Amino acid sequence: MNDAPARWPLRRAPEALALAARHAGWASSEGPPPLEPAGAWPAARERALEIAAASAGVELEALQAAAGALERVLAAAGPALVEIPDDAPDGSPSYLALVRGG
Repeated sequence: MNDAPARWPLRRAPEALALAARHAGWASSEGPPPLEPAGAWPAARERALEIAAASAGVELEALQAAAGALERVLAAAGPALVEIPDDAPDGSPSYLALVRGG
């Protein structure tokens, strides 16, 4: 995964998820098309990521973790997308693709 960006913009989140699934050894297709601008809305973003997960052969589960539990949660996760705040003009987040925890 060395050729992949460290931070994936919202538009490329489905691609990041598919890539993480493939590198983790899970069956995955090439992934769905990028998110359209409307995907910046939380409900549309969640639905688009659910479609991407199904296409990648993985289950999508949203988790929230307190700062004190973050290390434990990340160690048990993978493949996963970690949503991080971003300074994009539209306020959309970006993502880190996690192949495996630990």
